[in-house]
Amino acid sequence: MSQFAPSPRSLRIAPLVALLLSVAAVPVGAQAIQASQSATVSQAIAEARFEIAYDRPVARGRELFGVLVPWNEVWTPSANLALRFSVSREVRLAGEVVAAGDYSLWLEPRAAGPWRLLLHGESRVAHNVVPTDGWRLEVEIEPRSDADHMEALAVYFSNANYREGALDIHWGTTALRIPIEVPAG
Repeated sequence: MSQFAPSPRSLRIAPLVALLLSVAAVPVGAQAIQASQSATVSQAIAEARFEIAYDRPVARGRELFGVLVPWNEVWTPSANLALRFSVSREVRLAGEVVAAGDYSLWLEPRAAGPWRLLLHGESRVAHNVVPTDGWRLEVEIEPRSDADHMEALAVYFSNANYREGALDIHWGTTALRIPIEVPAG
């Protein structure tokens, strides 16, 4: 046998090595990349700890409210999974009591007047499966349609001080500010 002839063992291993090398050589761009980036935001206000988890849809030149997101239909400001809203203790959102817990957050955009903000008791829900019951909160929030353009949907806390603040939801030129109060106790 020549010193360069493959052994029977190497002939069995060679196909496996070739397969592994071909899988490892797949370029990163060919792998599935999520179109909406995942994000988390957390904030402490007084003794309350808030955490938001969501996937940020991108406008990409599309008309958003009234077209991509229909008027008068419940929608979550997130892609893939519904926006998860968690709070460590009882607080008030837009003046209404919200118990400590994990929720999914939903909106009902309207062409005129205030939008409905809804919290649901199930926090892990697909973004396109609107719950039919189990709502824990329903309040109206007046949107602004003159905000600076935000290409990717953004959720953030603003005006946080000792016992109050706001949760902001902003996409395109539309923005909602949801007042937060943390009662002493």
